[in-house]
Amino acid sequence: MSPTSSAAQSSEPDPAETSAQWLSSTGMSYRPLLELGEGGMAKVYLASAKGPGGFNKLVVLKSMRESDLDDDAIRQMFVDEARLSARFNHPNLVQVQEVSLDIDPPFLVMEYLDGKPLSALRTSESVSLGMRLAIISEVLTGLEYAHTLRDFDGAPLGIVHRDVSPHNVFVTYDGIIKVLDFGIAKMVTNSTRTEAGEVKGKLAYMAPEQMLGAEIDCRADVFAVGSMLWEAAVGKRMWDGISEAQLMHRLAIGEIPRPSQFGDVDPELEEMITKATAPEPKDRYPSARAMQQELDSYRTRSGQHSSIRDIGSVLADSYQTERRRQAELISAALQTSLLPPPLELEDELVEEVAPPPSRVRWLLPAALLLLAVSGVAASRFWSTGAAAASDATPPLGVAPPLGNAQPLATTAPGAAPSPSPSGTVTPGSAVEATRAAEPTPEGSAEPASSATDKPSRAKSPRGVRPAGPAAAPAPAAAPPAAPPPAASEGCNPPYYFSRGIKTYKPECL
Repeated sequence: MSPTSSAAQSSEPDPAETSAQWLSSTGMSYRPLLELGEGGMAKVYLASAKGPGGFNKLVVLKSMRESDLDDDAIRQMFVDEARLSARFNHPNLVQVQEVSLDIDPPFLVMEYLDGKPLSALRTSESVSLGMRLAIISEVLTGLEYAHTLRDFDGAPLGIVHRDVSPHNVFVTYDGIIKVLDFGIAKMVTNSTRTEAGEVKGKLAYMAPEQMLGAEIDCRADVFAVGSMLWEAAVGKRMWDGISEAQLMHRLAIGEIPRPSQFGDVDPELEEMITKATAPEPKDRYPSARAMQQELDSYRTRSGQHSSIRDIGSVLADSYQTERRRQAELISAALQTSLLPPPLELEDELVEEVAPPPSRVRWLLPAALLLLAVSGVAASRFWSTGAAAASDATPPLGVAPPLGNAQPLATTAPGAAPSPSPSGTVTPGSAVEATRAAEPTPEGSAEPASSATDKPSRAKSPRGVRPAGPAAAPAPAAAPPAAPPPAASEGCNPPYYFSRGIKTYKPECL
């Protein structure tokens, strides 16, 4: 089954198949987007692959059909294909990126190819004979790699594709040619064996010995490529218009039609086709490489030499409309598979992150109450421990006139502050006089002080308040302050100003 990206062949998969992701042991997850086709034992999907770190790309999934999961023979064939395909590492063979056989249904993850199968180009007038010969040459390169692949111990694997046909050759819009689908490939180490009378492959491109169930080798694939070359030279299928019964009879007796019977074909090219499609394996090219070398020599001599870059450019131009339609299908499928989480899930996530509303309602009042109580206690403590102010000191709660503000010079205990020599207001005294008008937690104002010059105040006996009108009583609801502890050094005064903000020293509270 070829992982074609043709928009005409793409369709939306069963919703049940796309509703859940397919997980692998490597941490990757795959979500089918479009169904690309279905073969004898598997379905092929275009899928979105996601992995750790935001990894995301398009891939092709080939999964075993659920109706065949209990068929041990088909399951073993799928396993054989998976193990074989995972061994390949060649630019002309489709690359298998992951094999997952421990889950049902088992699946392969293959590279996504954006292009067309060769079968879709059969009647395309934009693809010249030289381009078709170049494509066949690339197919022979990939087959030679598979035919000569060896096991880890150096033993030849004896791989035969057995299903080489235009359906299993893919041409990308970049001009890359890939051989696909080794699902029925024969290999020496295969666990499955073809039963007597069982025929695997497409009859129209099948070698006589393969159809008869005899032993086959790489020359059976050479016959299939010869049939594709016949088709490229003539412009129609080799067995076109012949029933399956007639086809089998003519293969059995070795009656292979010559290309010149159906069209004007270069005699040199016809000789190559006749040799490749000889009824007897011994009369064919001994290997894919031998056929490729002769084909490339003919391309050079005949001037039928086209590069794979030319092929990609022609395909990209010829199928622009179809490519846009396919891109729209993929985009729509991606949007469908990337739906946001349900609303219920989003609400749960928000509730887990946001704090409960009840906590928000009582945290702020509690914090304000704690600050008020701390302010009351500090004010009472420092008002009882401070010296009595002189008559020049304004009463608590009354701001002095700015014109009579005095500089805060250090004086001896009990002495009145000296007036300013000039009678003017210093910057520091003006700022502190303004701050003195700010109410304290008890509703009174603190005496003015400087952030830089700390005044020395006379201490009064414990429990004696300084002279002047008493401060306004605290609200009845406020609890009585506890007896203040002895003031520690550096707590006279117990606060400081930073950027115009009064801040109490923690060690003085």
